[in-house]
Amino acid sequence: MLTLYGVPISQPFRAVAWLLLLKKHPFQIELTVPGSSGKKGSRNPAFLEKVPGGTVPALDDGGFVLSESNAMMEYLCDKNQWVDMYPKGIEDRAKLNQILHWYHRTLREASTGIFAKFVRKDLTIKGNAAKFFVGRACDAMEQVYLKDTQFLNSDTVTIADLTAYTELGQLWLCNLFDFGKYPKIVAWMTRMRSLPHHDLLFSPCLTFGDLSNKDVTEDDIRVTNITALKAISGQASKL
Repeated sequence: MLTLYGVPISQPFRAVAWLLLLKKHPFQIELTVPGSSGKKGSRNPAFLEKVPGGTVPALDDGGFVLSESNAMMEYLCDKNQWVDMYPKGIEDRAKLNQILHWYHRTLREASTGIFAKFVRKDLTIKGNAAKFFVGRACDAMEQVYLKDTQFLNSDTVTIADLTAYTELGQLWLCNLFDFGKYPKIVAWMTRMRSLPHHDLLFSPCLTFGDLSNKDVTEDDIRVTNITALKAISGQASKL
């Protein structure tokens, strides 16, 4: 059975798990804590043998090991012919690939520079540049990627939406960014929130609630991760 490594509080983990749940593809989860060298950590030597970069999520599909969430989703879509989530047409696919590549130095800042301040106590994050970069990314989404479509460069949901929403959705749910001047993005996020399994996968964010005026402890994070992992694993076991 396909194994997915990571933790539910990880944004890329949620994107891959969401795809698998939406497509009703069986999988199991192996708890792997990012940045930890402990037995269940991504820096543990045993995990580094599988994933030399020491990052999560990662997947093991019958001995074929892959990291980087977008590459993982592209692989799963190609292998299983999920053309609705990742179309085969050259131009349609290119439009999605554009977003998937653009994401790394734009929307990813939502996690590395904003959300991580609250949930990655092992990291030292300084400065407020992230909100500037996220704002520029939202400008592009509002003016280009959602200009004439319900989803990102598409009239139906794709893996580009899963990737983008895992970043922006957490800021929306935890009130960490002002989306007031982005009505198309808010409408898009509302559509994404109506998809199956949303509340299951985003239960850590829904549990934390408004983080704009509070902090969470390491115990809060640990308990939330374990609770969400059990719930997601339970749903996956039914597939």
